[in-house]
Amino acid sequence: MTIQSVRLALYLGHGHPTPAPANITKAVQQVTVRQDDGGAQGFSLTLRAERDWAGRPDYALLHAAKLKPGSRLVIAMTLNATPSVLLDGVIDHIQLNPPQAGQAATITISGGDVSRLMDLVDVNMALPLPNITAVVTAILAKYIPLGITPAIIPTIKEFTRLPIERAFFQKGSDLHYLRKLAGENGYIFVIRPGPLPGLSLAYWGPLIKVGLPQKGLTVDMGHSTNIETINFEYDARKPRQVYGLVAQENTAVPVPVLSLTNIYPPPLASHSPFLYNQPYIKKERQTISKGGSVTEAYLQAQARVDESADSVVRVTGTLNALQYGAILRAPGIVGLCGAGQAHDGYYYVKSVTHTISQGRYQQQFVLGREGLGSIVNRINP
Repeated sequence: MTIQSVRLALYLGHGHPTPAPANITKAVQQVTVRQDDGGAQGFSLTLRAERDWAGRPDYALLHAAKLKPGSRLVIAMTLNATPSVLLDGVIDHIQLNPPQAGQAATITISGGDVSRLMDLVDVNMALPLPNITAVVTAILAKYIPLGITPAIIPTIKEFTRLPIERAFFQKGSDLHYLRKLAGENGYIFVIRPGPLPGLSLAYWGPLIKVGLPQKGLTVDMGHSTNIETINFEYDARKPRQVYGLVAQENTAVPVPVLSLTNIYPPPLASHSPFLYNQPYIKKERQTISKGGSVTEAYLQAQARVDESADSVVRVTGTLNALQYGAILRAPGIVGLCGAGQAHDGYYYVKSVTHTISQGRYQQQFVLGREGLGSIVNRINP
């Protein structure tokens, strides 16, 4: 399906997907892809359904081998000659909508990213490996044949964990355990599609909020405006300061854990309310189970504080990708101008929902940062 300077490409198949057959691509009515900075990726594909009266009295696409649950689906876009993989996913839900109220029959295919393949088998076993990096590497190595490349950033605990500390024990699926280990260290685990169809990056590490800015967003700037709708929210109750105690097995006195401010550089706002002397910030007690390490407790507390600070200012809106001239992606950094001194500047892209249909490509976005005011004088459109 082609929309002026936009071309949609689909790849289907078990294992390594190949270009979708013509009968499927011609039936496409709408594609929706949801991208989230924390790992939630999903899609839905709406197809025009027709009965195959000559063969069997049923909808032909229901019997297409490449549209069966468990089949891999890659959605790629080319906008202004620039290719981009939006999602590398797995089909797990099929919905038939027969003709009704004058509407033609449709089939909606939906699912999540390829991490679904890591959530099929529960495991209950000890892992005789020396550190967290080795554990994560061993788990992800099983999925390299599927085109999934591991990208692992070692944690602070890697250098503080003693050999006599508890061994690693996996209980649950690979996906569950990878996310459990990530959460214990203030990290995330997420699948990032691309750069080519059939390839993905399995990222296990901190939520990085730096990088090259994407094409700027503009509002209320006449012909230069590329946003359809936009809304700003300031939530003074969003930030948290976290405190608690860690009761270790070999220590008589509990060790205090205190996290007062976010540490992810660089700041995106010039006026952040998240300071030590702010009485309106909520203080949140963190409960630490007996036997937890001080490092682990601090990382969990810091992750909670960092998460609470990243959307004091929250921006929601929609844009037309053809008018915007680019594909906004989450996660990432983007500049905004035309909204006024308080709300102009750089933002972190938390989520983007892409909706592609005949003649239209719309993106719904959610942005966030820790406060008001810009740290730069100018945003390049």
